[in-house]
Amino acid sequence: MIYPVVLAGLQGEAQPTDSALPPHFCAEAAIESRFQSVLRGLDHPLFAAPTVVACEAHRFVARQQMDAAGVSGDLIIEPCHA
Repeated sequence: MIYPVVLAGLQGEAQPTDSALPPHFCAEAAIESRFQSVLRGLDHPLFAAPTVVACEAHRFVARQQMDAAGVSGDLIIEPCHA
């Protein structure tokens, strides 16, 4: 059994805001986001439910997209630095 950890945070000095989502959460033309695509790729008997690490500012969109992808994994919230 493989226990995947999906890191869904920001890179570098970028500061999260409520109005701007990181690109991996954005769905284009009503197609699932890259984040959801990664989660769906882990839907295999070889993998346990993933643990997702996301920034506090994006915890709701991360959980919403996990639910939409049918993923029941854990969500770990990391603090955002202002």
